[in-house]
Amino acid sequence: MVNKMTALPPIALLQSLFHYNQVDGTITYLQQRGPKKPGDLADSTRNGLPIVYIHGKEYKAADVAWALHHGEWPYGFYVVCRDNNPCNLAWDNLVATHVKPVYVNPRGRRAKRPGWLKKDLRRNRVTGEWTARYDGALLPGTFLTQAEAAAARRLAAKEDAADG
Repeated sequence: MVNKMTALPPIALLQSLFHYNQVDGTITYLQQRGPKKPGDLADSTRNGLPIVYIHGKEYKAADVAWALHHGEWPYGFYVVCRDNNPCNLAWDNLVATHVKPVYVNPRGRRAKRPGWLKKDLRRNRVTGEWTARYDGALLPGTFLTQAEAAAARRLAAKEDAADG
């Protein structure tokens, strides 16, 4: 997606291309654009976040909705949704903030784990058992749960710190 510091399209261009319905939060085309007809939805989703394409560049649909409603881009602000649903672009759900938004992954996966946890714990896809590594060495044994493997890895780290 386009960084807020790059040149943003003028508001007049946005108003000539799109219509923003404040009640249901839809952004629709006003004119024919390729296979899209007037009245077709202009936003699509990528990684669960709605985006709008303008001259081949991606823009967050929340920013475009804000710009269409206010007549200016939200420079220096992040436009977030009050109900934490980035697909709900209704006007009463949008708010500008200085805090960067953190959305839950729409596929239901947990947030990123610490780096050592990703590379030092591995699950065998066939047996479902977990193994743990510390300093590149495989720790002895297999574990039934990820928590058990993480505990073994933490114990190895504590023992190494006590020895060191």
